[in-house]
Amino acid sequence: MDGSLLGIGIAILILNNGLAGIGNVVVSKTAAELPPLVLSSFSMIVGGAILYLFALPIEGFAHGPFPLEYFGALAWLSFLSAAAITIWYTLLNRPGVKVSDLNMWKFIIPVVGAILSWAILPNEHADALSIVGMVIIASSLLVLNLKVKFTKKLMSHRTNH
Repeated sequence: MDGSLLGIGIAILILNNGLAGIGNVVVSKTAAELPPLVLSSFSMIVGGAILYLFALPIEGFAHGPFPLEYFGALAWLSFLSAAAITIWYTLLNRPGVKVSDLNMWKFIIPVVGAILSWAILPNEHADALSIVGMVIIASSLLVLNLKVKFTKKLMSHRTNH
């Protein structure tokens, strides 16, 4: 990517994160009104349309024919995205789940992505800096979850006595 599009890409990522945060709160608050499958379908359709509209002027319209692997990869990635968003919205709808606690788990996505790329792609290899970063992320998630569980247990103990 050349430098002229870098700022636009960063702005889109920031906008996406802000909208995703708002969306997570809305999903959490409307748990009884809309099923997660409807929410995830709407989110995928709107997000895909917006992404397509942004990409079209930059990338242009792709003309076929496309190889069979293209359709296999497209089907797999579509299924994986739809399943992940549906699971995410289902978790947000569970009683007692705080959006902020669940959002902390999004930090594991790049870790899993890097590990999968090292395992699947032939020219990708782990380096020390990446591994240290992953250990820091995993440790942070572990400490956060232990703190949340400890706080809940402490609050439960105080209300029972």
